[in-house]
Amino acid sequence: MVGSIRGAVVLVLSAFVAAACNGEPTTGIATTVAPTTTDSPPVRVDDEVLRIGLVVPAEPATIGASIEASAEEAVEQINDVGGVLGTDVELFVVVDGDTLTSAAAAVEVLAADDIDVDAMVGPVSSLTATAALDVAVDAQIVSCSATASAIDLTDFPDDGLFFRTVPSDALQAEAIADRVERTGAADALIVHVDDPFGRSFAAAAEDSLRERSIGVASTVGVPPAVVDAPDALVDALDLGADVVIVLASAADTLSVLSILDDASVDARRIVVNDAVRNSESAPALAELSDEFRSRVVGIAPAVVIRDDEGAITTGPFEVQVEDCINLIALAALQGGSDAPALIASQMPSVSTGGSPCSTFEQCAQRIDQGLQINYNGRSGTAELTRTGETSRAEFETFVVGDDGTPEFDTTFPVSV
Repeated sequence: MVGSIRGAVVLVLSAFVAAACNGEPTTGIATTVAPTTTDSPPVRVDDEVLRIGLVVPAEPATIGASIEASAEEAVEQINDVGGVLGTDVELFVVVDGDTLTSAAAAVEVLAADDIDVDAMVGPVSSLTATAALDVAVDAQIVSCSATASAIDLTDFPDDGLFFRTVPSDALQAEAIADRVERTGAADALIVHVDDPFGRSFAAAAEDSLRERSIGVASTVGVPPAVVDAPDALVDALDLGADVVIVLASAADTLSVLSILDDASVDARRIVVNDAVRNSESAPALAELSDEFRSRVVGIAPAVVIRDDEGAITTGPFEVQVEDCINLIALAALQGGSDAPALIASQMPSVSTGGSPCSTFEQCAQRIDQGLQINYNGRSGTAELTRTGETSRAEFETFVVGDDGTPEFDTTFPVSV
């Protein structure tokens, strides 16, 4: 069931965000949100009701709608076969507001005594995930991200409470190196935005390339909103690497691509990460020269399921959200408790090493029979490591059409 106070939760959070953005006092809702820190972590006990919070973005609306619909359907399917521990699972939805402050506030709402969730799914953005995780760990809530892929989250001090069903950018780095290797390239130049995201992504890509005996001609950081090629990039381009890899946000990737095109870079491939795979990037991509644009290939996590003809059959991140919900519920069922610490201890266990099953109902039946399970979900890749990361995933390559539209090319698996 979806929490009956969902509307009130969203209204309270919206008021908090509006006040915070306008610089107005927020004391009017102080009694509604839980404090972010305590002298010692709260002890969350088993009350035999599994409560899951869902943090969704206001924008983009399509992703928020897909995530919410997927979570509601997953909970409905669980409850249709008896729920967890003999009780319906309860789902509470809040909007994160897309800022660090509002993301933390969203989790405070979910952690408050009148809701008191055991686990949560979200938030969407890697940037807001750190603020949300701070609050969630303080409140000792299990967190499962279906969307936040930043490498830095791997080492976040999460007390073993953080998991994700979306592949981290470290796994995307493996996917990029795999595609570079298939070009037969002897070496590659890595160009990244010079911020924490870009630096960690570039380091992972460099490691993955070297593991495949592919040389790294140079690794160059460029400032955000770069317009002209820095001297370090000019010097690196003179090295003539077989492949150029660009790791940055959509805006910064588009800027770097324009610089590379103007410099008549003749690398056999220009490989980009998933950031520019959106319709908003099409006009800038269309302005690239035809010959240069034909050499651009992108790598992205497969966040939708496609049929045999390549047509999309699910909403964005729908399957990853479904996997988070089912893994949380199955962990509680296998452990016989909705206490977050126990759920966290069972999350990797229900995802690997046992009898394969793809739905909550199938897996629950096997648990009732005393069997160890291996939940795969519809993606077939919902396998968690002991550190909470997904160990394998499907990735997609995309190319750029004449009108600048990123177009699906092929799908391939990557594992660690």
